[in-house]
Amino acid sequence: MNYSSDSRANPPFRPTLRGCVARNPQLARAFSGIYQHTLYEVAAMTYRSLIAETTDHGAARLFDEIAIDAAEHFRLLGDLILALGADPCIQVNLCVEHAPRQKSAFSNFVIQMISDAKQEKKRSVDRLQTIMGKSADRVVRSVLSHLLDDESRHLAALEAFS
Repeated sequence: MNYSSDSRANPPFRPTLRGCVARNPQLARAFSGIYQHTLYEVAAMTYRSLIAETTDHGAARLFDEIAIDAAEHFRLLGDLILALGADPCIQVNLCVEHAPRQKSAFSNFVIQMISDAKQEKKRSVDRLQTIMGKSADRVVRSVLSHLLDDESRHLAALEAFS
């Protein structure tokens, strides 16, 4: 499948959040795991793009787009955590698939990377939906809705490769 990065739906979503949401450190802590996972996703999708580039340019471009969106999500979530009254600290413990040494195994590896990415996206959608159910704040829900739209779009694009 050909995938064009021109399909990015919107420019970066950067609302002003500080002063627009009620301080809620407990809700901010609920975003901690998603925030950590989003940093992982930036690194994992960038790595996957580098590896896929040798055999599947379409998959590489898709992984690039997801990495770029994940970087925007990471920033947006950090801003939201700050606005809610907590510190968006990170703990780095990244573990991504290791590329095979033999070129002949790369096409199967790309398929595995896409499968792994789909599972990660499904977990992200579930986490975001769970947190959305915990917040009545309309600004927080708007941010979550934006993130869910992107995650769903990414998941659909990954599933189109199957």
